[in-house]
Amino acid sequence: MTPPTTGPLAALAFWTVLLALLPVVLVQALWTAWRTPRLPEAAGPREGQVEPAARAPVATPAEHFRLLVVGESTTVGVGVSQLEEALAARLSAAIAERSGLAVHWQVIGANGARVARAAALLAAAPPGPPPALALVPMGVNDTVKLSSLASWRAALDTLCGSLRQQGAAHIAFASVPPVGWFTALPRPLRWLLGWRARQLDRALLEWCVGAGPDVHYLPIRFPPSPELLAEDGYHPGAEGYRRWASLLADQLMASGLTTASPAAP
Repeated sequence: MTPPTTGPLAALAFWTVLLALLPVVLVQALWTAWRTPRLPEAAGPREGQVEPAARAPVATPAEHFRLLVVGESTTVGVGVSQLEEALAARLSAAIAERSGLAVHWQVIGANGARVARAAALLAAAPPGPPPALALVPMGVNDTVKLSSLASWRAALDTLCGSLRQQGAAHIAFASVPPVGWFTALPRPLRWLLGWRARQLDRALLEWCVGAGPDVHYLPIRFPPSPELLAEDGYHPGAEGYRRWASLLADQLMASGLTTASPAAP
């Protein structure tokens, strides 16, 4: 049976089961933290530009698209050695290939960040040209650190406000990653955190619906494929980032979110 993900009874059910399993999952969490390798953030500049291929179909060479990615470990490329292999650069390449736009990308984030910390990092960053699209791929740390639904929504409000102050034309939130199939996590810890990730994802969807016409939810659904994970069984590897970027690019193109007024670098 699939556990409930929405409503006050679903939240109560989760905390009740967590308390019942607490002795087991606490030991499993400590054991997982001890045995799982701590991978570093990827090396390389935190911004770059991807030019479209000569055969790209849509844009003229003068058109540029500015992408800002704000988030947690996946934003800063944990799981690969260079940021060029991580989500922002891979997504930029996929957008350039599909649209013919030259894509300038920038990342702001940190390993271990929850949404509240990502909002603080964004607020502290030097202001730059407004992005055509701000992408937020987050939720794993808020899941494993058991952020409450109220604090999750409040942090989303804060981050969205900061992105609007940056002048983002569109703000897109990717669905919370599928923590329930991270192979680094033993059961029942994996099952419990997967349930919590789905609750946060449902709350994210409901929040996006009411957040305004500039806010979008991207329901990325991964197949449960261990080969998409890095050696730690927790973060994406190179193929995981490539597949994630391709799925995101397809949704962005289908939703018209790569046609916002482009900003020249």
